[in-house]
Amino acid sequence: ALSAMRWTVEAARHSGVDFYSDPVYKSLYDAPLQYVFPDLKFPAVNDSDTFSLTGQRALYEIAYAHFGDESYLNVLSGKRSGLEALLWGADELPSAVGLELPSRDFEGLGAAVMRSGSGDDGVYLHLDYGAHGGGHGHPDKLTLILYALGRVLAPDAGRLAYGAPLHREWYRQTIAHNTLVVDGVSQRPTEGRLTLFHDGEAARIMRAECDTAYDGVAMTRTTVLADGYLIDIFEVASEDQHTYDWAWHNIERFEERPVGSVPAEPLGEGNGYQHIADLQRADGATTWDAEFAVEDAGGARLIMVGEAGTEVYSGEGLLGRSVSRCPMVIARRECAATVFISVLDWWSEGGAPDVRDLALVPVVSGGEELGADEALGLRVIREGGDDLLLLAPDALG
Repeated sequence: ALSAMRWTVEAARHSGVDFYSDPVYKSLYDAPLQYVFPDLKFPAVNDSDTFSLTGQRALYEIAYAHFGDESYLNVLSGKRSGLEALLWGADELPSAVGLELPSRDFEGLGAAVMRSGSGDDGVYLHLDYGAHGGGHGHPDKLTLILYALGRVLAPDAGRLAYGAPLHREWYRQTIAHNTLVVDGVSQRPTEGRLTLFHDGEAARIMRAECDTAYDGVAMTRTTVLADGYLIDIFEVASEDQHTYDWAWHNIERFEERPVGSVPAEPLGEGNGYQHIADLQRADGATTWDAEFAVEDAGGARLIMVGEAGTEVYSGEGLLGRSVSRCPMVIARRECAATVFISVLDWWSEGGAPDVRDLALVPVVSGGEELGADEALGLRVIREGGDDLLLLAPDALG
């Protein structure tokens, strides 16, 4: 859209109408840059594809010349060429090294983006909570996409050509995303709401809710992005008994599956479950973990607090236009209400896991232990010392 608008804006400027002084016009350049991954690629949400903002370098030559916003230098790094750089571009460009982009709630889009670090060390967490997206929407409310180690670590499945059977059978099913499935059936088209967005120094916290994806089922997801790890707290509640499947997809291959994993029968014949390959099952009554090897980058490990009756499944789903295999885990519980509590740790090539374990810590007030709906205490046991987190509803207002 900006490719066409820039000519009108430039003509208007020569006629005495200055759109460059309008913050609304500037926001058209800000929003794409603040939404993309640290490598400047867009996340492949719903029926969209991954593509890079660097393809619009010419537009940001004009924008930097008029607005002087240093964040635009992230797009302008590299060789400068083209008509826009010649006619409108600044004579010299400062270095973009170390420039950090802000965390932001894109309320109109219904997605929140939390960031830490910059460049190759940048970490990016995308939470989808809002509008379904019409005919191009996917049933993936409260899904997460995580970028770390210089790549998408926990991806969205993406899409295929609309006429391809797999597009309907896998890519547009809830199990293909990093969220929750109830009774083996994909979510209905709906939207949720963001109830907390806290971009702090010690921890960056988001919380979103949705109670319309399934009849009589309320889902709440809280994420805590800390120093080198992600805590995920997914609460689900109903008055009736259900089968809850918490799903996580992580590139690129399993280094270790949950302890005790053995071959398992398919979890279903439809709604995407029929396409999960190499399925194995383990007992998740106690805290369990799965480790992933990330080629030429390092690794990642997922740890989940155990609960009686939990079954842990590991297998391979499908990813992207190449229809490549992607490791995934499913934590299954049959109950009315539960909380899936996990931590994902990642490390660079040649490094090692920092998080060793995750444990619940009793929270006592007035001599009485509080329930999880009142306060939740978590101890992240690390090599360099433990982190203690206390999460209480309304604590951050």
